[in-house]
Amino acid sequence: MCSSIVIYMPLPAERNRLLTESYKHVAPPEQRSSRNTEAQPEHVTEKDLYATGVEAFKTVNIEDMSEHLFVYGTLLPGEAPKEIASIVKRFRRLGSAQVRGRLYDFGEFPGAVLDPSSRSTIHGELVLLPDGPILDALDRYEEFDPLDPKKSLFVRKKAKIRLTDGTSREGWIYVYNRHPGKAKLVRGGDYLRSKVA
Repeated sequence: MCSSIVIYMPLPAERNRLLTESYKHVAPPEQRSSRNTEAQPEHVTEKDLYATGVEAFKTVNIEDMSEHLFVYGTLLPGEAPKEIASIVKRFRRLGSAQVRGRLYDFGEFPGAVLDPSSRSTIHGELVLLPDGPILDALDRYEEFDPLDPKKSLFVRKKAKIRLTDGTSREGWIYVYNRHPGKAKLVRGGDYLRSKVA
């Protein structure tokens, strides 16, 4: 079920119409008292709009306001070690997904190298992160130091992630931050299948 919240926002296209409705009770200039010489405003400010008791509504999908993460290795549900398993269990799984690039096998873990122009893809899942300082915990696990990215084993980057239904989202991905050296290239870019093979 898709959750949503309602945010109260004055929409520019609505303001002048709402002003007209709000001031219909005002008499024409020739019928006003000579003591009432104050001109009426030509448009509604946010303060004026709320003062009339009229509000414009805009519905925002909560999912669009949340953090997404593409997982492809030890952060996949069922693959997480004990030190991070409790956090991974809280991921909301959105489905299979892929990004363009190459995936290398470093033995205990895989590492992704992004390449938007590559024909090869890395397969994994897109997840919705729970509220709280989750990224801080994931950064520590992936040995990513935002204050010193050059020395980090992985770095967290934004990438375009494509889901199996053809839609795309922007989300985080942990990218290997060193030269892969002699690490084995994971053919097909699917870490789970490579473990079975």
